Amino acid sequence: MRHTRPIGRSRERHFDGLRGIAALIVVFEHISALLPVGNWTVGRGLTGSFTTSLANIPFRSGAFAVYVFFVISGVVIAQAAINKPWPLSLVSRYLRLTIPMLAASLMAWLLLRNFPYAMPTIRQFKDNHWTSEDYQTGPASFLDAISEPIFRVYRSAAPTLNPVLWTMRMEMFGSLAILSFYRFVPARMRLAGAILIALALAMSGHWRYLAFPLGAAIFEINARNPIGWRPAFGLWAIFLGLGLDVVGGMPQMHGSDLSMSRFFGVPVDLTSLIYTAGAALTVVGVMANTDSKRILEMRIPQFLGRISYCLYLTHMPLLFTAFAALYLELGHPPTPLWLVGWTLFFAVVALAVAWWFTLWIDEPITRLVKVRKRRDAIEIAPTL
Repeated sequence: MRHTRPIGRSRERHFDGLRGIAALIVVFEHISALLPVGNWTVGRGLTGSFTTSLANIPFRSGAFAVYVFFVISGVVIAQAAINKPWPLSLVSRYLRLTIPMLAASLMAWLLLRNFPYAMPTIRQFKDNHWTSEDYQTGPASFLDAISEPIFRVYRSAAPTLNPVLWTMRMEMFGSLAILSFYRFVPARMRLAGAILIALALAMSGHWRYLAFPLGAAIFEINARNPIGWRPAFGLWAIFLGLGLDVVGGMPQMHGSDLSMSRFFGVPVDLTSLIYTAGAALTVVGVMANTDSKRILEMRIPQFLGRISYCLYLTHMPLLFTAFAALYLELGHPPTPLWLVGWTLFFAVVALAVAWWFTLWIDEPITRLVKVRKRRDAIEIAPTL
């Protein structure tokens, strides 16, 4: 029996905590679809728009949190890719991401069979992006539950059983690209290569993938000259990164892509650019600030980090089926007191479900498909 190191106890534990906070932010945004929050308006003009975005930031930062995931993946996968066997590491990454997705999709299929029309009913009196877009067509087929996580989401098909899977195409191909990059590009050329790839992605209009080479570039810069001794810089970088999150949420950002594209002569996704820059600054700031690391390595962020992937995968099917049906039972809409109780109950159940998925699906799969470095041997780590 070979000893394996516990999941989530790596040297970069602050990244685990940051992932956990980012996953919680995504949950906040989705749960706001059924709560009277996240739509406050403060003042007019640019100042009012910025203040409005700032006031709503706890419930409107889900997209920014996703880009934080992407940048962290760029850093961590770049670190893990060194000396990993290729293409075995590609297969390992596919299984690591896909098998928990498959389990979550099967859960979503079962929930949707039992609570198929909760969201269309809620839409009649609380119409917003989520209540009008997600789970509107009733039960899905079992074949959809299998095919969607295994290959359809990687072919740009819009997910129906589990809407959060829209990010997994970027996560998968961004991860595989970094693993391949570190296999074929010499060490002395990797920083320049990552920067050139980021520029090529921007010029070709693939802005959502920009976070991955930026994350790899951050890793390379830190490997050459560690940034962990610059705490003041780190704090300012975090504040600036969060400020870009606020800017990205301003109404003026919507529809600005066309004018920017005309100016630069290439397709511009301004929101993705702002969120990517903000996420990169936030990650760099955490790396540079010891106080931020200490906070993120505390027990609660570490627990959230450990379950973050499963919390991300399971919370939306649970929220928009069973808990949407419970929401309807409590009123149209429920009273404020019922909403508080409903929210707390959802939080407990969502964390418990994510914890169960982590213990019985995610961590066993991670141990099973863990690829050893080439200098040790090309092998799959045993489960026990």
